[in-house]
Amino acid sequence: MQVLVGDGCGNRFALVEAGAMAASELSPGLIIHQCRDLDIDGLLVLDGVRLKIFNADGSDGGACFNGMRFAAVASGLEGGVFEMANQQILWQKVGDDVVLELPYTASDFECRLLIIEGIEVATVDFSNPHAIIKNYSGYEQEFAERLQADSENFPNSVNVEFVKFPYENGEISARIFERGVGEILACGTGAVALAVDAWNRDFAGEITVKTWGGSVFLSKLENGKISLRGAARLTGNID
Repeated sequence: MQVLVGDGCGNRFALVEAGAMAASELSPGLIIHQCRDLDIDGLLVLDGVRLKIFNADGSDGGACFNGMRFAAVASGLEGGVFEMANQQILWQKVGDDVVLELPYTASDFECRLLIIEGIEVATVDFSNPHAIIKNYSGYEQEFAERLQADSENFPNSVNVEFVKFPYENGEISARIFERGVGEILACGTGAVALAVDAWNRDFAGEITVKTWGGSVFLSKLENGKISLRGAARLTGNID
């Protein structure tokens, strides 16, 4: 079974074909375990245009826009469509980047404001749940782990983004802890959640989300849908 390896803005993945995985009789969790030396954040399974993501602990990852851009590069095509988390997403290569046309508008997201342990937590839910904490001064990993274990507020756990606020010139710097993985270099759905939070605060322009792994750029298209642009690369393969 061939395993392709690569990343989207430092978010690292292995990619396998669904048919080959079925023939191998290996579970996603076992494949991830066998790829542990590659230090991947998740496993992508491709079945035609259907794309599924499993987190590093083997759990269902919902949607993954960094992984989708890597899968686009791995396809060798210049454009196409993927189906992920019951949504069809158009993609196109533009230079070294891949642009995704997401099937959402900024008003499609469920947003809440919670107070947890005296800390204001903004939540943005769609395919994946996200919690945004601004200007946190404590130990970030520990607080993220407590939120991810908070089954009352987050029954499906939660991806956690720590950011500096106010956002300046549409630029958001984020440190990210993903459910089922831990701290990661980037998160595509997290970038969408941060952009939605900014747009809900009356910022109207393009959003740049900066992480340890690189930057992604989000804007509203004429039809109101969201465009996400960012780098991705294929770095190798193993058999």
